[in-house]
Amino acid sequence: MKINSNEIEQYSYAKYIYELRKLCFIHKINMEVIGHKVFDKIKQSYPLYRITINPTASKRICIISGVHGYEIAGVLSFLEIFSNPKKLFNDDISYRIYPCINPTAFDLRQRMNDFSVDLNELTWQSLKSKKYMEVKTFYEDVKNWSMDIFLSMHEDVSMKEFYAYVFEEKEEPVYRKIISKRKKDPFGVLKKKKIYGDVVSNSLIINVHDNSLEDYLFTNKMVRLSICTETPGLLLLKDRIKMNIDNIKILSNYLIK
Repeated sequence: MKINSNEIEQYSYAKYIYELRKLCFIHKINMEVIGHKVFDKIKQSYPLYRITINPTASKRICIISGVHGYEIAGVLSFLEIFSNPKKLFNDDISYRIYPCINPTAFDLRQRMNDFSVDLNELTWQSLKSKKYMEVKTFYEDVKNWSMDIFLSMHEDVSMKEFYAYVFEEKEEPVYRKIISKRKKDPFGVLKKKKIYGDVVSNSLIINVHDNSLEDYLFTNKMVRLSICTETPGLLLLKDRIKMNIDNIKILSNYLIK
């Protein structure tokens, strides 16, 4: 499914889910509701979804997007992905996909949810707060599902270059492979030595413990490899979507070698 750039702002959460459910139905892919987020101010209920592929496969990848509502490339990537899912997904890997963690922010095209909190926080405090129910719903769904790889697809709306936050106990070649591939993109990868106060090494920010979802899952040994990709928001949407799809391919290929 090719998304016309003139249609991007017309994508409400309802329209997005309608298109995604239609694609999943066509390709016989399981897409189910795991909870409901209520936008209190307008009394609107937003269903939260999980898509499951190859549920019995032994190798496991979890992918999330839409943690920040104005970072739309990850969310919209799935309309492209599920137009032809056989091109991407490997039969030997079980995938759990949470296509839009923060639906109210997606509709509002803002970073925070309707409670004005940043959902990229997973702590015992956030799990007890009704303001973070989207995160709690996600966590409850994965807490007993051990993962090989966790991928959180973000984008830096102010950047032209790609970079990533990664977690590792030893140097993991697959992260460096992603960076090597992204160097071939229109503006390449981040060359700064610091960004937002964090040290950058080969376009990677490594083991920064910031209570993010990717930090919590790795620190609590729920996942072996944990990565947050930051596609450059100043590039065309089609280029960001292509990057996201390619990154998933690289991670999948790594698991089956």
